[in-house]
Amino acid sequence: MELAAELDATSGTLPKYAHLYEKILRTIEAGEWNPGDRLLPDSEFARVLPVSLGTVQRALNLLAGDGVIARRHGHGTFVSDTTTPEEKIRHFHFIPGNDGVHLPVDTRVLSGDSIQEDGPWSRFLSADEAFVRVTRIASVNLNFLTYSQVFLSRERFRFILDTPIRELDRAAFNYMLSTRFNAPTLRTVQHFRATEIPADVCAVIDVDAGTMGMHWELYGYTYRDAPISYQHVYVPPAEARLQISAPPPS
Repeated sequence: MELAAELDATSGTLPKYAHLYEKILRTIEAGEWNPGDRLLPDSEFARVLPVSLGTVQRALNLLAGDGVIARRHGHGTFVSDTTTPEEKIRHFHFIPGNDGVHLPVDTRVLSGDSIQEDGPWSRFLSADEAFVRVTRIASVNLNFLTYSQVFLSRERFRFILDTPIRELDRAAFNYMLSTRFNAPTLRTVQHFRATEIPADVCAVIDVDAGTMGMHWELYGYTYRDAPISYQHVYVPPAEARLQISAPPPS
C-alpha cells in the first residue's frame, strides 16, 4: 500500500495521525478514491500501515469531522459525496421585484487563458505562480450584462485551457471542480463595494466609460480550508435586485 511507504518516509515533525490524515486526503483529492468508495476497515488500515489502531481512528475521525469521509456504524467508512446537483450550484439570482421570480441569465465565455500576473487572485491563491483565467459575460434577461473572471491554479486545473469555450459557456465551475477533481468549494467569502467600472470592462458590457457599479469578489475554499478559486464580477446599475442565498457546500 503506497500510504505505508509514504508514512514510513515522513519526518517526525508532525504526529502520525496528522500525516495519515494528510495522505488519505491527498489520495482522495487525486481521484484514487472517489465519492461513495468504501475505505478499508480501521483494523485493516492499522494492519497494513505502520501505525496503531488508535492513530488510524484519530485520523479517520478528524476526516469525518471535516466532512471528507462518512463513518456509518455497522456499514463502514466511505468517501463523502461533497457535490451538489448542478442545478443547485447557482446561489445568487437577479429578481425584478419582491415576488422572488428569477430573471433568466445567459452566460458566454469570452476567453480562457494562462497568466502569471499579480493581483487579488495571486495573493489569495498564494501557493501558485501561474493561473487559469476564464473571462465571461452574462446577459440578465437581455436587459444588462455582467462581467466576471474566475482564477484557478494552472498546475491543478490546466485541463480548462484545453476545453472548448462553448463547453464552458454554461459550466458551473464549483460543480465541475468537485465532480472531476474531488475539489469541492466548501466555503465562500464574498466582498462587495461600489466602484467605477474599468473602462475596458465598460466597453465589453456596453455601458458608458466612468459608470459606477458594483465590484463583487468571491473567495472559494476547499478541504483544509485551503483557497481554491478567486472570482470577481462587475455589475452595472440596473433595476433588478441581486438575491444571494446561503452558498451550497460545493
